[in-house]
Amino acid sequence: MIISKATYTDTSKNIAGVVGIFIDITERKQAEQRLSEEVALKNFLLELFKKALSLTDKDLYDYVLDYVVRITGSTIGFFHLVSEDQKNVILTTWNTEALNNCTAAYATHYPLDQAGNWVDCVRLRRPVVYNEFPSSPNQKGLPEGHTPIKRFMSVPVVEGDKVRIIFGVGNKSEEYNELDAGRIQVVANDLQRIMTQRRAEEALKEESRRLQQALDEVRTLRGIVPICANCKKIRDDKGFWNQVEKYVSERTEAEFSHGICPDCAKKLYPDIYKEKKMNDMERSVILLVDDEEDFRMIFIRQIKRILKDLEFEFIEASDGEEALKLLKGGAKPSIIILDYAMPKINGVELLRRIDRDHNDLYDVPRIMISGYAQKEIISEAQSLRCVFFGKNTDNIFYQQICQYMANALVDLAHKKKGV
Repeated sequence: MIISKATYTDTSKNIAGVVGIFIDITERKQAEQRLSEEVALKNFLLELFKKALSLTDKDLYDYVLDYVVRITGSTIGFFHLVSEDQKNVILTTWNTEALNNCTAAYATHYPLDQAGNWVDCVRLRRPVVYNEFPSSPNQKGLPEGHTPIKRFMSVPVVEGDKVRIIFGVGNKSEEYNELDAGRIQVVANDLQRIMTQRRAEEALKEESRRLQQALDEVRTLRGIVPICANCKKIRDDKGFWNQVEKYVSERTEAEFSHGICPDCAKKLYPDIYKEKKMNDMERSVILLVDDEEDFRMIFIRQIKRILKDLEFEFIEASDGEEALKLLKGGAKPSIIILDYAMPKINGVELLRRIDRDHNDLYDVPRIMISGYAQKEIISEAQSLRCVFFGKNTDNIFYQQICQYMANALVDLAHKKKGV
């Protein structure tokens, strides 16, 4: 408050009275205080980015938590991470005063569905304030030895559709307000940005390390590799003999699948390939069901290019209803390849109807190719004796499909011959 006063006198020069003006400057002082706090907050954020260059994750969490407790006038505070599956809270750190006055024991992971209202901010995805904590809802009780809670506020950091971190503070001498929540939110968001950048840098370093290792291994493979002329095993640099798959897999990121090449198949199953040359041999028919015409065209072209030594033909359907009409009209496919998401009838329902109406196709191999790779869809497909491939356009995708098709056709020929 500002006071301004002045006296006035009478004609005899005696003081006759006093005139005073009182000005309430509370709002101005509060505004100045808020401005000062905002400046301090910005300075802290600048310092935070500098500290991030040298502090470990744990030290960075402690540094930010102590600041959050201080600017809100709290006496206790915690910082927790939320697991990637959003089912557990990872108990990370408490402020120094809380640890000194609290003897409760905590697990490192705590299931969200068992937690009390201290994780309501995760459930609601917004700051939550309980200024009368003893009478607040959703309480699960405090563990033995825990500091009593009078007031409590928790603030989440939401990134995309997931909550990443939680800040909690408690026991402020007066009520928590939106200003407190806003300041914590600003600090928490910047901390999350720092941690996201740190994880990206760590991933980049790991990828660089793996790339360098791969390059070193490629250089090794460029040299002369001793291979047994009889069993085709490879001798490593320690003198041990290894299968080709083991040797290459340990030195590269290559993975092996096993099938039978056309030349070997002819040697192993001469009776099957002899019959393939006979005029009365029926060609293998592949039913391709997909509502994307461009995908069907590219898929057929790629499969024919890779499996050029096998005799088969494609019949196409743009949806489940058209496929059922083809089957009703007498089509007898050797393999059924279908999408999941299609108009009228999806892929899973189509398989169910085929099982219901076409018993003769029960053993026909089935392949579902879809961009919808949810566990439920894959599980349903597998329950209907159908293998699942995520829809793609690269060479590896087509090679895997062709490998399965080739094996399936050979197996089908075995069944027909009773091999």
